[in-house]
Amino acid sequence: MMIMGQVASQAGGDREKVRQGLKTGKWNGIMGEVAFKDFDGYTNQRKAVMLVEQVQNGRHETVWPPDQAAKKPVWPFPGWK
Repeated sequence: MMIMGQVASQAGGDREKVRQGLKTGKWNGIMGEVAFKDFDGYTNQRKAVMLVEQVQNGRHETVWPPDQAAKKPVWPFPGWK
């Protein structure tokens, strides 16, 4: 929302300028660069990789995406102990 507010204030109320500003701009956020692009059939998305963690043997382990995984996911969920 902060990005939207910034772009809207710079566009002076012009909707097309807002659209264009969001489509072509790049910003630095707390999780790295933010840019809205079209990919994989989706429009105006931020392609961000989110880590999935699973508690295994009492430890938080990254299980996805595969290239950043420390462990393989345990599935199906074995239940609470």
